[in-house]
Amino acid sequence: MRGATAERRADLAELLGARIGVHVDVVSFADYGTLESRLNAGALDFAWLPPALAVRAADAKVATMLAEVVRAPGAFFYGTLYVLASSRWHRVEDLRGLRVGWVDRDSSSGYLFPRQALVLRGLDPVALFGSETFCGSHAQVARAVVAREVDVGATFLNMDVTRGDSGAISAGWYDTSDVPMRPLLTTDPIPSDVLCVGPSVDAALQARVLEAFVGLADEPRGRAVLRELFSAERFEPADERRYASVRAALRS
Repeated sequence: MRGATAERRADLAELLGARIGVHVDVVSFADYGTLESRLNAGALDFAWLPPALAVRAADAKVATMLAEVVRAPGAFFYGTLYVLASSRWHRVEDLRGLRVGWVDRDSSSGYLFPRQALVLRGLDPVALFGSETFCGSHAQVARAVVAREVDVGATFLNMDVTRGDSGAISAGWYDTSDVPMRPLLTTDPIPSDVLCVGPSVDAALQARVLEAFVGLADEPRGRAVLRELFSAERFEPADERRYASVRAALRS
C-alpha cells in the first residue's frame, strides 16, 4: 500500500484480523516496482494494486482480482493532461515540442490513459513532446509544472458527474500547490484500484478476506480506513471484465 498512515494501517490490520481470525500485517512500499516484484516473488498473500499492475498480475497468473474500490456515487476517475492556467496552451495540439511530466510507466492516470487518449486523437506521444520526464508521483509532477521544469503534466482527475458545476472533486495537483491549473485533455473513465490475492491463498480464506473488506463500510473505524487509505466508500467483488480498457492502454 502507498501513502497510508501508520495509524490507519494498524487499524486495517486489526479489523481484518478480527474478522478472518488470522494475524494480518499491512505493509507499505515506496514504489510500484517494489510492490510488483514482491508480489511476483510470492512474498505477498494479498496486494492492493493500481489497475495496470492488477491486470498484469492477473494475466501472468501471479494473482487474482478479488475486490475493487468503489468511490462516491456519481464519482469517476480519469486521467488528464494539464498546464498552468496562465499558460498560452489551450489544446493538446499546442503541446508539440514541449516538455511533459509523467508519473510512472505503470500509472493509469499519470501515463497509460493520457498517452492512449493522445493516440486515439491521432497524435504520437513520442513525436508530440520534445522531452519526457518520469517524476515518480502525482505530487512531483505538479511541483515540476509549478517550477516550470516541465510544461505539461499528467495526473488523475476525480469528477462527480451528478454535480451541476465542473464536477471536479480532486486532482493530482490539489494538495500540492495553490497555483491554478487547466486540464487540456480528459481520458475515458479508469477502473478502480484492485485488491488482488496470490495463488497460495485457499478459497476459504479468500472468501473471508473479501467479506472482511466489504464489511469495512459497516463500522466507523472501517469507514475511516476506507476514506484515508483507499479514498473509497466501500469495496465490492472485482469484475475483471471492467479492466479491458486497461489492457488496451497497456498495448497502446
